[in-house]
Amino acid sequence: MIYIIGVGSSGRASLGKEALEIIDRSKLLVGTWRFIEEFSDFPGDIFIFDGALKEAFALVEERKRQPVAFLATGDPLLYGIGATLIKRFGRRNTRVIPNVSIVQEAFARIKESWEGVEVISLHGSGKNGPRTIDNTIADIVESTRCAIFTDSTNTPSSIAKALLERGLNRRKLYVFEALGTDNELITEGYPLEISTKKFNSLNLVLVLSKEVAGDDNLPVIGLSNEEFKRDGTMITSEEVRAVTLAKLGLRRGGLLWDIGAGSGSVSVEAARLMRGGAVFAIEKKPNRVRDIEANKKSFDLENLVVIKGEAPDALKGLPLPDSVFIGGGGAGLLKILANLSKRIKSGTPVVINTVTVESLGTATAFFKRNSWPFEMTEVNISNSHVVAELHLLRAKNPIFIIRGIKP
Repeated sequence: MIYIIGVGSSGRASLGKEALEIIDRSKLLVGTWRFIEEFSDFPGDIFIFDGALKEAFALVEERKRQPVAFLATGDPLLYGIGATLIKRFGRRNTRVIPNVSIVQEAFARIKESWEGVEVISLHGSGKNGPRTIDNTIADIVESTRCAIFTDSTNTPSSIAKALLERGLNRRKLYVFEALGTDNELITEGYPLEISTKKFNSLNLVLVLSKEVAGDDNLPVIGLSNEEFKRDGTMITSEEVRAVTLAKLGLRRGGLLWDIGAGSGSVSVEAARLMRGGAVFAIEKKPNRVRDIEANKKSFDLENLVVIKGEAPDALKGLPLPDSVFIGGGGAGLLKILANLSKRIKSGTPVVINTVTVESLGTATAFFKRNSWPFEMTEVNISNSHVVAELHLLRAKNPIFIIRGIKP
């Protein structure tokens, strides 16, 4: 029988009577040096496990008819060796004696509830493994309590940098190094601080966000213009905004560039929709930048990053987008499109809204010349108003929406 025994951060002292009795009667003890050194009085054979599964499994296979104690960290079935041992030797030949998990110990250290915690393991994933920071960042962002097992590629600083790229510097991070050892160290900080530090390879990261009050209803699409602080008519109207959002093809965890953001109405709606993603609102006029900042605060959007500057220069250093929105572009539209053509990924949609036929011509000519697949939509909106107690419709200027796809 193979006994998979969880050991807490305090080592031998964390084991109960049953676990100690099992170890005493076992013929083979397997574990890392950290745990094995506490059982120097063990009378049987010892194998120091340093990650060499093949050698360890071969030895356990030879001895499995005798009692074998395999020491594991915390709860062996929480991203531990337990599941691997059970799969290799079968349920009938194994028994698990769990202990307090490292995740539980970490939350206990900071005296925070771990109810609803999402546990993610990036340990051993490698740069191109099944779970990396890139393909789990949305899960990390959406969770109010997240515990992450790291490795040499997916480090605490890398996690912090991924949060920063999404403008999420209000998340509280805790990095637990060598938990339970004489070298234990707990570092608390925000992504900007954590992104610049190096840590012991033996670590666990907690990412905590503030609790968000409210219901679970989906965000409203096409928020009323009156909900936004704006500079006169400098806003994408609610009906056009709803069509624009559909054309952008927003996705969970994605990144959007809103170039020439104006009041930020498109940015605000996109940020509300893109769970786990981020929006970069680029605007050159100071008064409009102030409007965007006010709307960001009003809607409490942590994932909206406001950048004061003029495209394309203001785009330097930004993480590559999954979608791009250009609110007109004016005389600089061609220059912006030329810059995007060199920078963005193949398959990225670029959506342009304009009221002028000149910008329509500039956009379509560029897409034709550079072999971008594109489509055009003309949106005509008429809103009702009352005259002498009668309701009449008043037409607005038509809006051209052009959607091109980077080949």
